[in-house]
Amino acid sequence: MFKKMLYTGISLSVLTIVSACGNTTEEGESAEEIVKQSQTTMNDVESYVLNMDMLQTMKLDGMDEDAMSVRSTQTMEMTMDPMTFKQDMTMNYEDMDEFGEMDDSEGQVSYQSFFTETDGLFMEDPMMDRWMKFPESYLDDFLAMSDLQLHPDEQLAFLKDYVADLSLEEDDEYYYIALKTEDLNMEELMQELHGFDADIPGMEGMDELFGSMELRELDFSITIDKETYYQTAGSITMVMALDMMGQEMITNQTSEMTMSDFNTIEPIPVPDEVLENAEEISEDEFTPGM
Repeated sequence: MFKKMLYTGISLSVLTIVSACGNTTEEGESAEEIVKQSQTTMNDVESYVLNMDMLQTMKLDGMDEDAMSVRSTQTMEMTMDPMTFKQDMTMNYEDMDEFGEMDDSEGQVSYQSFFTETDGLFMEDPMMDRWMKFPESYLDDFLAMSDLQLHPDEQLAFLKDYVADLSLEEDDEYYYIALKTEDLNMEELMQELHGFDADIPGMEGMDELFGSMELRELDFSITIDKETYYQTAGSITMVMALDMMGQEMITNQTSEMTMSDFNTIEPIPVPDEVLENAEEISEDEFTPGM
C-alpha cells in the first residue's frame, strides 16, 4: 500500500537514442553514471510529494470476460528526517459489486493515512467510519519496510544489477532510462521495489506466494532532470502468472508516478482529531495492501 510510479511520452524525433552498452550521452555520461548520480542526489532529498496511479487487472487464462480490475490513485506528502507522511488514497474496484456500498460512488473507497515516528501509524477505516492506530509492535518492521519504499534513492537501487539491459534517451531537459526484461525473480523484485519482508506481521506466507509467481514481463522507466538529477517520473509495468488450482491466473499491473516539490515540505503532524479518536488495533485486524 505504502508505496508503493508517469512516464511522459515524447516524440522520437526529438530524442537522442543511445544504448547503455558502452555508448554515452552527448555530454559523455552513460546510463549507469546517470543512475548513480541520481541516486546520490535523491539520497539527500529531505521531503517531496509523490503522486501515483496504479491499475491491476487479474483474470484466469482464457476467461477475459471475468477479468477483475482495481485502480488506485494516491498522493503522499512526506519528509524523510524525521520520517512523516500524509497519504490520500482512492481505490476503484471494477466488476466487484460487493464493494458497491463502500462509498457514495459505486465500487470506490477513499481514505487517509498519517505517520510520524513519535505518534505512530494511523489509517482511516471508511467502512467502519473510524480511525485506526497500528500497534507499537508493528512500527519497527514498518519503518524498515518504509525506508525501502519511501526513500526515493532506493527506487533506483535494483537497476545496478541490470546495467547491460538499460536503454538511454535524452532531450534538452531530461534523461529517460528504461529497463525491459524477463530475467527477474519475483520475490527478489518485491523486496527491491516494495520492501517486502515475510517476517513482517501480516505478511507470513507471502514469500511462498511470490516464489510461485512467474514474471512474464517487466518494463521499468524513469525520467531524470538533467540539471538537478532529481527523479521526476517513473513507470512500471509487470505481467505475472500464478497457478490457481490448475488454472493460470494472469495479473497485469501498471504503476505510474510523478515526484515533485523537493525539499519544500515541513514535518507533517498527525491531526489532534485523529490522535484523540483513533482505536488501536491488533496485528490480526489489518491486511497489507488494504
